[in-house]
Parts: sequence; structure tokens; C-alpha cells
Amino acid sequence: LTTSVGMAQTKVGYVDVQTVVEKSVAGKKTREELKKEFDKRQKEIEKKKADLDKMSEDIEKKKAVLSEEALQKRTMEFQQEVQKVREAMGKSQMEFQKKESELFDPIIKKLKAVIEKVAKDK
Repeated sequence: LTTSVGMAQTKVGYVDVQTVVEKSVAGKKTREELKKEFDKRQKEIEKKKADLDKMSEDIEKKKAVLSEEALQKRTMEFQQEVQKVREAMGKSQMEFQKKESELFDPIIKKLKAVIEKVAKDK
């Protein structure tokens, strides 16, 4: 009976932090800033991919007239460029995640402080 009374006095609150952050002014501003950065990087990657496509088409077109050695050299260069683009994409993704964390962490800390204050007051 005592535990029932104790439990009846316990209050539970739920806050969807992600929704609050996304709908807040600071969260929207941060998301917009991140989107601009993402779009910029995406354009760079798309350009690199287009360059790779062009390089691949060039190899295909000249395959019949190139010596085996020249074909191997171009194929190797192409593969190296593909690897560079993959590495750049991976690095870009990691940098984006880091920046996202850096920008959203202060907002989340402020939100947690508000939640703790409301919890103490109630």
C-alpha cells in the first residue's frame, strides 16, 4: 500500500527532443545552415562523378585504338580516381556528421537544461 501511494506521486514526462529541436527557431536555422553545406558538397561530388563518367566513356571510346599498355594505364588511372572520389565522399560524410553534432549539441544542452528546470519546478 505504501508503494502505491509513492508511485501515485511520481510524475513522468516525455519530451521528443528531436521534434522540439527541429521545430525550434535555432533548430530550423541550424538545419538550414547544414542543408546549404550539404548541397554545396553534393554539387562537388556530382561534378566529380560526372568527370568519372566522362573518363569512363573516353576509355570505352578509345579502347579499340589504344595499345594494351595504354588501356591498362588509363584503366588504372580511372580506378585511382574512383577511389579518390569514394574517399572524398567518406571524408565529406564524416565532416558533415561532425559539423551537425557541433551545431546541434548546444541546442540540445539548452533544451536539457529547460527540461531539468521544468522537472524540478513541477
